[in-house]
Amino acid sequence: APAPLTDAAGRVVGVTAVGEDGESAEYRADVVIAADGAPARTALATGWRRDDRTPIATAARRYYRTDAFADDEFLHLWADLRFAGADAALPGYGWLFPLADGRVNLGLGGIPHRKHGAIDLRASFGEWIKRLPEGWKLDEAAAESPLRSAALPMGLNRRPQYRDGMLVVGDSAGMVSPWSGEGIGEAMEAGEIAAESVALALTRPSGARREQALHHYPKEVHRRWSRHYLLGNVVAGHVFARFGYRPLLNRAVTSSPAATRLLAGLFGHLRG
Repeated sequence: APAPLTDAAGRVVGVTAVGEDGESAEYRADVVIAADGAPARTALATGWRRDDRTPIATAARRYYRTDAFADDEFLHLWADLRFAGADAALPGYGWLFPLADGRVNLGLGGIPHRKHGAIDLRASFGEWIKRLPEGWKLDEAAAESPLRSAALPMGLNRRPQYRDGMLVVGDSAGMVSPWSGEGIGEAMEAGEIAAESVALALTRPSGARREQALHHYPKEVHRRWSRHYLLGNVVAGHVFARFGYRPLLNRAVTSSPAATRLLAGLFGHLRG
């Protein structure tokens, strides 16, 4: 795995990596952007640990090829999932959405809580898929990928998102939304902010003015998202982790236009 290079003052000035030939090489840069996913190995190697107060969800998904959703453009959600082999509600939700190539993405996710203990997503996925309509043809023969699972670091778990010559973007910064469990859009928007900040910084000589430009990145992330994530962290820890998404995704809420608009604002907070 890549390891950060630091100068005498502790500033990150590049990384070391092992190439295809097995040889180690150094890559130096004026600014380093760590977008290395949930493990955040580059940040951890500098001693930059995540905020343990922020939630971490887990999710599992699999791709299937089926013609059952050929004319369907909607995201389908389930808030009534159960733990495998138990009657307790899964503290999360399931999803299905069609892709343009004739496949669907089917998955579920949850937020662990001491009330429930560990979540066996693979077993829960297996029991859930047995309940789905046979006409959807989501069986083993239609599967086009293994069932893959991953951690979802939420709630901006590294703040500020710049220090000592390195910016963190996406999962390495805990940018998965605690409201929806989504992180792709957040990572893309953060990448845009980071790129603009770095581009400006590199027009300035090394020193205070360059640092000022680089600090624009965490300031802009804070301006756009801080309230959304702060409230989301509280709701995720005290509601979603205990009761799942049933308090929000139920017929009484989704049948109300006002409540639906509110949910759309909470779940889709990114800039259009």
